[in-house]
Amino acid sequence: MVFCRSLERMLFYRPITASQNIHHYKADTTMAKYRVKTIAVADKEKYQLSQFPNFHKSGSVSGMKKLYYGMEAKLVKCGNYIYNVSSRPEIYDNAK
Repeated sequence: MVFCRSLERMLFYRPITASQNIHHYKADTTMAKYRVKTIAVADKEKYQLSQFPNFHKSGSVSGMKKLYYGMEAKLVKCGNYIYNVSSRPEIYDNAK
C-alpha cells in the first residue's frame, strides 16, 4: 500500500504502475465520476431536499447514475438519503 501525503491524492490519484516512483500519479477519474457531497441534516429544509428524487444511502450511486440520472448528475447526501439536485446546481456547489 502506498501512503500519500494528502487526502486528495489518496482519494483521487493512483500510481501509474507499481514499479514507478510513488510521486508520479495519474488522475483516477472513476472516483470523481461517482462523487457525492454532503449536506447537514439541519439544512435539509433550507434547501427543500424532499422535493428532489432520492434513494437510500445503501443504494448504488454508480447504478443510479448509469440507469436513471445520467453520469453528470449532481448528488448530495443528507442523513440516510442521497438526493439528485441536478436541477439546482447551486445546492451541490454549496455542499461539502
